[in-house]
Amino acid sequence: MNAREGDVLILAPLGRDAKLAASILAESGISTQICKTLDEVVAALETARCLVVTEEALLHADRTALAAWLDMQPAWSDYPIVLLVMRETEFDKRLNFLDRHLIVLERPFLASSLVNSVRSALRARGSR
Repeated sequence: MNAREGDVLILAPLGRDAKLAASILAESGISTQICKTLDEVVAALETARCLVVTEEALLHADRTALAAWLDMQPAWSDYPIVLLVMRETEFDKRLNFLDRHLIVLERPFLASSLVNSVRSALRARGSR
């Protein structure tokens, strides 16, 4: 599968997670776009096929626009989201609106786990 520019959006504003994820995916030929805010993510969702996001990025932002955009998707067109969470923490119930879209990876994650999760998400979304 050939990934195109912006196929995968990355929102991980703290630490090195965004750069690390982008680097790992680039090594596997998957193009990414690092976003600085959730508003930037929502604006790019129409042209991307997957979102990689940290739990804290969602918990510290207004999730209303993302939830509304996901809600408007047809049931057969679930938009894949790879959520990066801290190991051994409970899933925050404020993110329950993501349930049918979610692939959860615990941090620190293996590079192969991230690549395989994103490839699976891209296949599920299909080519456009």
